[in-house]
Amino acid sequence: MNFDDCDASELVGKQVGRCQVVACVRRGRHTTVYRGRRLRADLEDGVALKIVNPDCLQANVLARFRQEAELTLKLDHPNVVRVYTVGEQDYQPYLVMEWVEGRNLKDELAARGHLLPEDAATIAVHIAQALDYVHRQGIVHRDVKPSNILLGSDGRARLTDFGIAARAGETPPVLGMGTAAYLAPEQVSKEPAGPRSDLYSLGIVMFEMLTGRVPFEADDELGMIMEHLHALPPPLHRFVSGLGLPWERLIAQALAKKPWKRQADARALISQIELAARPRLRL
Repeated sequence: MNFDDCDASELVGKQVGRCQVVACVRRGRHTTVYRGRRLRADLEDGVALKIVNPDCLQANVLARFRQEAELTLKLDHPNVVRVYTVGEQDYQPYLVMEWVEGRNLKDELAARGHLLPEDAATIAVHIAQALDYVHRQGIVHRDVKPSNILLGSDGRARLTDFGIAARAGETPPVLGMGTAAYLAPEQVSKEPAGPRSDLYSLGIVMFEMLTGRVPFEADDELGMIMEHLHALPPPLHRFVSGLGLPWERLIAQALAKKPWKRQADARALISQIELAARPRLRL
């Protein structure tokens, strides 16, 4: 995590639940993430605190936050950021989460432009493993994108921010629908999102890791929506050479307009990534 785009410091140094707030990490429209530490002698590890902003305590924001807490508290997977507990202080709900030392994939791409195929494959497999797990719990993330992928200093990529996640088949109490550049066609059509919607979004992320750009570009959100609905993704070899046909095929399948044409599930996608990346994949 990094400390960019953060102007919220009113809680720094104060106690929230059983944690002390150490620093502000990032302020969003409805929530702010802080770095903290637990006030127990036997728990000296750092934590992340996600707190609803005091000017965002409207019913719809709180419903979304409660949904996130309900869906994530029981998740336990090495490639999913762990949520330890949920609480409320001064009418502000908060989550206490695992602190991941490192930075997110968005910042990594901004620094490097694009990644080596073996690095992209490793991250993609880790996130596909996370999706396989959450999908088997009946959850659809609905917002897979580089800023929601944390790259730990331990070499593990982790999926975070279940703020607009929902149980498969349910309509979540959300504000907005995610970031347009990474949304599946069924999401921009405001149809129910399913596990294959997350695979589409991961396909966009894989394309970006390999080429340094997203497959679809437009001047505004409406234009991006039309691209997702009607445009074919450009081939990878237009931007980077030497990846090979397996990469081209798996990205094209992940970005199919119809969900049923995509990989059957995250495990099928993992198998294709491992085939495309041999023998350089690092897990």
